[in-house]
Amino acid sequence: MTVYNGEITKLDLKSYEYNDNLVEYYLATLKASKIGPQIKRKSDYRDEDVKVVNRAVVRISDNTCENLNLQVGDKISLNGGVVDDKFSGAMIKRSTIVLKV
Repeated sequence: MTVYNGEITKLDLKSYEYNDNLVEYYLATLKASKIGPQIKRKSDYRDEDVKVVNRAVVRISDNTCENLNLQVGDKISLNGGVVDDKFSGAMIKRSTIVLKV
């Protein structure tokens, strides 16, 4: 799954303890995002495969978020997998190649 040009409307720091380690991550809520299948080459991109969604929730590592200095209002693109989270519903996790656009 690829997210194109999603605007961050909310950015929350979350944490939990796992095996005596504190795990921190950010939940970013995106609005008016274009979402499509993950492609290997730019030539594989097709407009008909891309859908616009009003709202998307993305889990981003604290390291990535802090390195990019992400803030509300920033636009980002990323790859990830969609999972059904028991707390947040459908969510994009395992986000990779997160870029500010």
